[in-house]
Amino acid sequence: MSASNALQAFKDAETTFQVSITSAAVAAKKAETAFWKEKTQIDICCGTLFEDIDKLYSDEKQHHLRPVIAQQNRQNVIASWDISPQFDGQRDALVRAIPTCLHAIERIVSMRHRAANLKFEKKRKVAEKADAEMADVSRPGPSVQSMVDKAITAHLKKLNLSKAKTKATPSTQGSSKTSQTPRSQAKAGPKPKKPAAKARQTAKDDAKKKGKGKASTGKPNCKGKGRAT
Repeated sequence: MSASNALQAFKDAETTFQVSITSAAVAAKKAETAFWKEKTQIDICCGTLFEDIDKLYSDEKQHHLRPVIAQQNRQNVIASWDISPQFDGQRDALVRAIPTCLHAIERIVSMRHRAANLKFEKKRKVAEKADAEMADVSRPGPSVQSMVDKAITAHLKKLNLSKAKTKATPSTQGSSKTSQTPRSQAKAGPKPKKPAAKARQTAKDDAKKKGKGKASTGKPNCKGKGRAT
């Protein structure tokens, strides 16, 4: 088995494991939800609570008796014992209040779950948006820096502050050169004059050239060696 096949096998096994764990967790949560939904139905809860109230009433009514006074032979005697109407009123009020309390609890729980779902949905949307932005950044193409530079350049062009205009134009460069020329000349000072020896040598050369250019007159030279033919 090649390395690529082994790596793919490991990835498939990991995916299968994660899917199985997630499916088992979802199934367990659904079973738990169904169990508590059955246990928390208002009718079932009311029946259970009414049974508890009846049991408590039967256990406590012996402590809430009041005597019934009667006269026998012109004397007040206790004829019988009766349950206190206040205790009966407490039981009746509790029986009437239980369904209302259960409905209020159900409403509060549903509102809490709705708020939690909205919060979870917002987090999911934020995560998806972040993933999309990261995908846009990581995909091949122009870098973020180049995009920022382009945006800044476009904004500067709108404000007439582009780089091309910030550079010096040729006319301004020429003017700066001409303006700097007198200063440079002043610093350099006057140009040096040619030496006198060089000027005399130049004059001699010019005289020799002139002498060679004249035609001969036929007169004897200064040494008398003959005439020119």
